[in-house]
Parts: sequence; C-alpha cells; structure tokens
Amino acid sequence: MRPGVLIASTIAGLGLAAGSAVLLPEHLSRTGARAAVPQQEAIQPVARTVFVTAVQMSRGSSVRSFPATIAAETESQLAFRVAGKVGAKMVSVGDRIAAGDVIAKLDDTDFQLQLESAEAELSAARIALATETENLTRIESLKSGGWATDRATDLGTAATEEARSRLLRAERNVQLARNQIGYATLRAAEDGVVTHEFVEVGQVVAAGQPIVEAANDGEREAVIAIPEALLSDSRDADATVELWSSPEKRLTAVLTELSPVADPVTRTFQARYRLEDPTGSAALGMSATVWLSRDGQARRAELPLAALHYRDSGASVWVVGPNERIESRDVTIAGFGADTVRISDGLSENEKVVVLGAHKLTDGEPVRPVLTGERS
Repeated sequence: MRPGVLIASTIAGLGLAAGSAVLLPEHLSRTGARAAVPQQEAIQPVARTVFVTAVQMSRGSSVRSFPATIAAETESQLAFRVAGKVGAKMVSVGDRIAAGDVIAKLDDTDFQLQLESAEAELSAARIALATETENLTRIESLKSGGWATDRATDLGTAATEEARSRLLRAERNVQLARNQIGYATLRAAEDGVVTHEFVEVGQVVAAGQPIVEAANDGEREAVIAIPEALLSDSRDADATVELWSSPEKRLTAVLTELSPVADPVTRTFQARYRLEDPTGSAALGMSATVWLSRDGQARRAELPLAALHYRDSGASVWVVGPNERIESRDVTIAGFGADTVRISDGLSENEKVVVLGAHKLTDGEPVRPVLTGERS
C-alpha cells in the first residue's frame, strides 16, 4: 500500500472529526520552537544628540561702532518771502557767509511799480484830507454866524474822518510796497557756509521756495544710522567719535536727537551726536566712526539666535532638565545682537540650553546633551 493511503486510513481509524487539527511532526517542531522564544521588551526611544550651552548671567559691557558723517547742529534753508524771478545770485556752494550778507535778489521791477502806485495814492490822500479839513473849518465858521446848519457840520466832519482813514490806508500800502522791495533781497540770518543750491538765475520761484541751504557756525554733530535691533541699547550708551582724519584722537559726544520713525528704505533710525570739540577739528562732511559703549545694569544671558523658538505664549528656549529630557521655557527678550539674543528673565545660571535645531524638538523628548566646543 502506498504511504499516503496508509496515513489517510490511520486518521480515519482514529475517528478524528473533520476539521480537527492534526499535528504532524514537522508542525509540532515549528510550534515548539515558537513557544521557546521569550517575549521582547517594549522599544525605548533613542536619545537625540543636541548641542547645548551653559547659561552665563552677566552684566558685561558692549561696544559697537557705526560709520558717521559730520554735520552742523543747525542747518537753514533760506528762501524769499515773496514770489518772483531770480535776478541775481551772489553765493555758491562752499562760500562762507556772514549774517546780513546778500544771498540772492529777485527782479524788483514790479515791486517798484507797486511802490510808485502806493506813493501816488498817499499823495492824493493827503490832499483830500487837507481839502476836507479846510471845508470843515469853513462850515464851522459859517455855523457860528448862523449861516450853516448842524447837518452841514456833521457831513463835513464825516468827510474829514473818511479822508483821514484813506490817508492811513495809503500810508500802510506804501509801507507794504517798501517791505516787498526789501523782501526781494535775500540775506543770511547767521554766519555759516553754503552747502546746497536749489535754483539758478532766471528761474521763477514761489514764496518760501528754498534758494540755498547753509550750515550755521557753532556746534558740530556726528550723524549715524542705527538698526532697529540696536535701538534700545543706543539710548543710554556712552558715545565717542573718531575722525578718520585723526584716528589717534577720540571726541566725547552726547546724543541730541534720535528719530522716532525708521527710514522707509533702510529701516534704520537716524541719530545725531553733538561733539565736544574745543579745537574745531571736525569739519563739515568729514567721515567719522561713532563708538557706543554700554555697561550692563541687569543680569542677562546672551544666546545664539538659533536657540530661540516661538510658541503661542511667546519666545521660548529648550532647557535640558536633570533627567536629560528637554522642556520648553518661556523667556523675556531684552534685545538682539547681530546674531545673538539677550535674555533678561526665564533662565538661571548654568542651565543647559539647546542652541541648534530648536524647531525639530518636542517637549519631554530624551536627549544626549553635548556642550558646544566639545564636538569632535
């Protein structure tokens, strides 16, 4: 009998029900092997290697430099008070001027005609007043003899007062015409130097339109542009100015003006520092460097910008806990450097803060901290 028929007969003889499991030797061997394998433990998360820095709270000072240009503390744009055609210009850029010097003149032909007309009206007003005064005197004389009425006297008095008013108006018109002629000559208000010209001879200008700009004699200032990230630190910083023409000497300076509005193109704020320069070595337009030094008052920690991330609650950093799991910590920002951030609150001395890959971490994640500088 064939082996297959023998096995089938044996199974039938044992009376096994259809569908019952039959454990063949091969099957038994596999099952036994599987039962012998011990149950594996739960997979533990692998600690991520992170680079950290130890927090150092300090009151250290900072020194920054900015390119500057020397300018006058007071600059004036000079303009005519009347409109007209520029007839002559007596100064050019770079010329020194003294108070009262003639800067430019308008063609005063029309102003002269207005003066002549006003003077003619004044002469006529004087004659009219004299005539009315004489008439009033005659009427009063006739009235004393009974030859004139009260009404005639009243009319004569009114005519005399009207003539006197016309005379006063004519006198004022003459004065205005003379003023216009005076306004046709532009004079310097202060001693200084011409820095800009805006019009040429023959050009028709409006009243108030700038003709020249002059830098007045007196104090000199260093003008710089401060980035918005450094604005807060610049308000109470000590300033010194180094002229490029004499780098061996530094001048003390005082902040006199800080623009409240940023330049729309550069997004910087203009600051002006008055120089204490008794020798007068700082000339207009010179190049210089402004040094701003600031001693810290409050204890702060300075971290790389990459350590910072933001949550709904605001600015945060990742801090490594004692069990080497990280937690997100809210912090208070005191200011920014070129590539650093200054933290005034939220951190303690020697705490370890993650400085790279802050956007890839999650709260409570296990890490293996490596201090920056220890990388192989």
